[in-house]
Amino acid sequence: MSLFRTSKSQESVPDSISLMFRDLKRDPSIKFLASHQDKILKEYEEKYLNQNNQGKDVAIELPTGTGKTLVGLLIGEYRRRKFKERVVYLCPTRQLCIQVSERAKLYGIKTVLLVGLQKDYSNTDFFNYQQAQSIAIATYSGIFNTNPKINDPKLIICDDAHAADNYVASLWTVSIDHQKHKQLFNALVSILESVIPEDLVYYIKNSGTTIDRKKVDLISTIACYKKHLQIKETIDGLIAQYKEDNNYKSLQYPWSFLSSHLDACSIYCSSELLEIRPIIPPTLTHQPFSDASQRIYMSATLGEDGDIERIFGVKKIHKLPIPDEWHKRGTGRRLILLPTMSDNVNSKELVTAMLQKANRGLILVPDKKSLESWEENLKNTHTIFKPIDVEESLTPFTKSEKPTALILASRYDGIDLPGDDCRFIVLEGMPTGSGLQEKYLVTRLGSSSQLRNRIRTRVTQAMGRCTRNESDYAIVIFLGDDLTKWCCTETNTKGMHPELQAEIAFGLENSTNLATNNFVELGEAFLSQSSEWDNAEEDIRQRRDSLLKISDNVAHALAESMPYEIDYIYKSWSGQHEEALNQVTKILDALEGGSELKPYVSFWCHQAATSAFLAWKESNNQNLRTSAISNLKEALNTSQGVNWLSKLYAHLEEPVEATDNLPWQEWFNEINALLAEWKLQGSKFPQEVASVGDDINNIDATPFENGLASLGRMLGVKTHKWTSKEQGKPDGLWIFGNWHAFVFEAKTEEGKTEQTANYGISLDTVTQSGRHEATVRYEKLIPDFVPCSTIVISPRTKLHQAAAPHIEDIFYLSHQDIIELFNKVASALRKVRSVATKKAEEELKEYAIKTYCDSSLSIQDVKTFLLKKRLNSLPKTR
Repeated sequence: MSLFRTSKSQESVPDSISLMFRDLKRDPSIKFLASHQDKILKEYEEKYLNQNNQGKDVAIELPTGTGKTLVGLLIGEYRRRKFKERVVYLCPTRQLCIQVSERAKLYGIKTVLLVGLQKDYSNTDFFNYQQAQSIAIATYSGIFNTNPKINDPKLIICDDAHAADNYVASLWTVSIDHQKHKQLFNALVSILESVIPEDLVYYIKNSGTTIDRKKVDLISTIACYKKHLQIKETIDGLIAQYKEDNNYKSLQYPWSFLSSHLDACSIYCSSELLEIRPIIPPTLTHQPFSDASQRIYMSATLGEDGDIERIFGVKKIHKLPIPDEWHKRGTGRRLILLPTMSDNVNSKELVTAMLQKANRGLILVPDKKSLESWEENLKNTHTIFKPIDVEESLTPFTKSEKPTALILASRYDGIDLPGDDCRFIVLEGMPTGSGLQEKYLVTRLGSSSQLRNRIRTRVTQAMGRCTRNESDYAIVIFLGDDLTKWCCTETNTKGMHPELQAEIAFGLENSTNLATNNFVELGEAFLSQSSEWDNAEEDIRQRRDSLLKISDNVAHALAESMPYEIDYIYKSWSGQHEEALNQVTKILDALEGGSELKPYVSFWCHQAATSAFLAWKESNNQNLRTSAISNLKEALNTSQGVNWLSKLYAHLEEPVEATDNLPWQEWFNEINALLAEWKLQGSKFPQEVASVGDDINNIDATPFENGLASLGRMLGVKTHKWTSKEQGKPDGLWIFGNWHAFVFEAKTEEGKTEQTANYGISLDTVTQSGRHEATVRYEKLIPDFVPCSTIVISPRTKLHQAAAPHIEDIFYLSHQDIIELFNKVASALRKVRSVATKKAEEELKEYAIKTYCDSSLSIQDVKTFLLKKRLNSLPKTR
């Protein structure tokens, strides 16, 4: 061995990526490139390899399990050799980085793993990357942080790009948690209390309430503009005061980016979280990302709506779409089962039984609370693995011989569990994002269509975790009424790969009217790949061959809008508010169309008003004030019950306009949730409606009160039913958002005999009813500012004379009135359900509102009906 190190010959650079692959010292298990991989690589070479060509941003679409990691690493290795570029390969999590590193060793590609704290990076590894001698594998936070050590890459490869939204946006997002940052959260709420929607103020101050705990709203920049300096000083001060607290340290870095750009940010609020962020992350202001020679986005699904561009803040990404042979053919086979389609199936008992058969299972849940629930449910029968247990490797899970469950919260990205590593997946609940902005768009504005492709991608990703090659197979259990309803809706599924459409359709058909043991039998036949499965396999293939992936109706408009949305962000970020307003005009022109985009139009009309407002404040140009007012009016016209919009006029020196303030979006959320629970397909819906009808017609107290609660849900109200029979408790509560509440005293049992029916409504009934509103307010079931009316339901048609002096403001309905109300709403709900599988959420909302209004069941109509007769108007009797 020589004492001194001398220069070595340069690494060979074959004429093509495919030829380089042949020269790599690969593991014997890696024999050749698949045809689709070779095609993608050749097309990349022809169009985007040479730096002189256009194509700084390139997206490559390859379905889950088709080897996109190898494609990405080969491109990175070839550019490293040919152009001497520093290459970084980004993954969402540390565990996925380790997974890619292990794959790279099999491929014979030199990589270094740069994860964890930057100060702990191996010097040898880092400088091997820095000298372009190895590819760096890092998490997204390795680039997207305030002072990245990896600060000048020439090629950035973004793996699982479709799942990177929160990882990228985190650098420009300050999330202030009620528990973790209590002092700061409370201080900001105190500053903003006058401009936070008043219902949210109520829920924040009354943290023990159970009604509407998940509500999210926006605090308009127009409303809090004068408070920006106070907000900055408060955040600066408390971050400095608690600088030794790790929870506050985590706020310091994104706040350093946002603090001088607060005008360009939105503030979202829930009872548990405040989130400050721009609508789209301005990534091109971050030099380590913007200065790269090329950025490559690896994705299982690219979509046609500009979602990848919005995630990364880049408005022009050239796309290499999925190869032709994969337009029909998928990877592996999944038996999808939806047990919530069947009555009397306990989902957790079914999962426990299936896990005993499959031995290992992956359970994907939407949040930490769900994770803890599953852990508690399975801890006595299964070995439990959580994210921290597989951070370094999946081996402890995949090699476990005992019945084992890996439970992950909000993780739908590239975990590879091929073959016998895992053949059982549970996907619980809709895979919505963890950020408040996404929740605001979906639950408050009702803008589901704008995020439909993102949800679809997460579902697709989750389904493919255990089917990693063409011969692989796994059972996939979908749990939750909302996810089942999503699968029943053609608008959602028709944009998926035909293979997945066929598997979902087969699963829906085979999940109705079954018992737990029937589901287990289906799972056993599938796992054993028995002859009974052969016919099912052929059926799925025939379904697949008859289907096509169909673009969303809104995809084109969203794609047209995307470049202007991104331009808007950069103009806004740089304080050019009038130029930002010009971009919103182009956004709104692109979004013109049907009802599906109306909520998203409302969102951008408010942004137009905000930009015009900020420009007016800077210039005092009254034309800009006029523009702000007109855009605010349009935001009101296209929203459904966003009450605080009308209050913004005061900040524009304009009289506040009166609005009906009817909470239509909240109303529809309740109708939609009920349809999901009662199912869009199968026999459960007619059975539930019939059961409610029986209860409403029943004169006995318990069944009638049950029916009253269900009737309220059919009318789109939130309901509360007291489970205990404490003396003096109301018999039901209906809440129409923050518009009006109704509390009931039901005396249907008084109609048991003709004699008692002819008696007058008693003093005891009136006295008891008179206390109900106080009970509701004492138990904090409604905010203080919500009006509440008390209604007595009785078959008696007269009022006892002794009760007359004690009536203050109580209303009366007969039992027959309630029966007639039920009959009307049952008919309306049937009509809505009959079209629900064919319509997008926004279209279904408009249809539902029209149907109910045409049936005289609008929110205002129901209030008029319930308050049509005062109790003291009844004839008096002794």
